[in-house]
Amino acid sequence: MTVALSSSTIRLHCRSARPALTPRLARRAGTRVSALGTSVLPRSGLPKSCCHPRWCSLRSNPQLCRAEYGYDGSRQPVPASGGGVPSKPIRQKRPASRQSGNALFGLIVINLAIFFADHIMHQGWVQMLYLNHSAPRLWQFITCAFCHGSWQHLSSNLFGLYVFGREVELDGGALGVVSTYLFTALGASVASWLMLPHNSLSLGASGAVFGLYAVSVLLKLSSGFSFRKIIEATILGQFVVSSLQQEFIKQRGIMGQGAMIGASGVSHVAHLAGAGAGVLLIVMLWRLGDVEE
Repeated sequence: MTVALSSSTIRLHCRSARPALTPRLARRAGTRVSALGTSVLPRSGLPKSCCHPRWCSLRSNPQLCRAEYGYDGSRQPVPASGGGVPSKPIRQKRPASRQSGNALFGLIVINLAIFFADHIMHQGWVQMLYLNHSAPRLWQFITCAFCHGSWQHLSSNLFGLYVFGREVELDGGALGVVSTYLFTALGASVASWLMLPHNSLSLGASGAVFGLYAVSVLLKLSSGFSFRKIIEATILGQFVVSSLQQEFIKQRGIMGQGAMIGASGVSHVAHLAGAGAGVLLIVMLWRLGDVEE
């Protein structure tokens, strides 16, 4: 009597009869070695519809894979009750929101768009976003941080926003950089409104940028002490401290002349207040336990 067996049946039932291959011989033969024995499936041309390629050599047969490995469709296989491949922890990646930089890019685009509408398109409604000290509107305390008087004013602020905002977004995520920008801008605007003459107009992101200065350094220090963190905090910190010292000296000189703002129209009070608001923000987060120690 003749018995007809397919090649797949012969391979499936005769696996235990073949001598076991070492991993080196298996690689030379173009096969894979699994916990069940040697798979005769070639390396190339395997479909990717079953489970993780690191664990499974039976990807072309999902039913057999689930029966032998206990695969349940998750990211890593679950070992079956009778054995199988032991699970291996997968290293968690940093959330995409802390890597992409989309929030920082959004802030930059808003600043550029408002500058374009104000100085290129000459849209009159943009001036309603300036902080008018004589009759301020509530939204102006925030919107004035997206307005600028000249291209040099904008470019210098965008440079600081990009460099230090990127550091804040890497450590604090998209919510961290946006909330820092808005909170420190609000603090700088309030200080300008309280201390500058009532016939003034305030605009510019420099107060928020100084707030990012302070927050970026404090986040580096709060994320754990390591050699790399110390170097990064030192590089950023010496620049921030030097900038704040210059602002304090300039403001003291202006106040010695009986004024609160110099002839150049730069509000050093807003810069110092923005940095102070950044420190206050980190202190409040520390008290709430939202900043890693």
